[in-house]
Amino acid sequence: SKKQKKKKKKKKKKKKKKKKKKKKKKKKKKKKKKKKKKKKKKKKKKKKKKKKKKKKKKKKKKKKKKKKKKKKKKKKKKKKKKKKKKKKKKKKKKKKKKKKKKKKKKKKKKKKKKKKKKKKKKKKKKKKKKKKKKKKKKKKKKKKKKKKKKKKKKKKKKKKKKKKKKKKKKKKKKKKD
Repeated sequence: SKKQKKKKKKKKKKKKKKKKKKKKKKKKKKKKKKKKKKKKKKKKKKKKKKKKKKKKKKKKKKKKKKKKKKKKKKKKKKKKKKKKKKKKKKKKKKKKKKKKKKKKKKKKKKKKKKKKKKKKKKKKKKKKKKKKKKKKKKKKKKKKKKKKKKKKKKKKKKKKKKKKKKKKKKKKKKKKD
């Protein structure tokens, strides 16, 4: 009977070997950890945006340097001997400003040239009257006074209107007969 009890203990050890198969399931959990690594890549993109903000701070430092130059001018005004040297430097700056004013005077001369362009627009108005006369050509049968007005405008464009008027004069001579 004692030998039988020892055999039962050995069977329990074999059951422990079956637990090793459960360890294979733990390997599947390692695959889930790889998905968490992708989230870390998104955090790196946020760090790049912070570098752009540092560039804006450098521009503010340049503005402070301009304010220091204004303070130096006030200290030089106290020295009367150095004022004459400063005036020579300021005159050079004024000459640059005068050149800009001369360019503005040239723009006023261009406005006078625009008045000459208005005379050219009057010639365009005469062309608009010619478009109205094309409508009056249908009423030539009743009014003979409009024929005289067209003879005055033959001098301006002779080639275009002579061919058209020769055909219409022949039709009117038949009606006069």
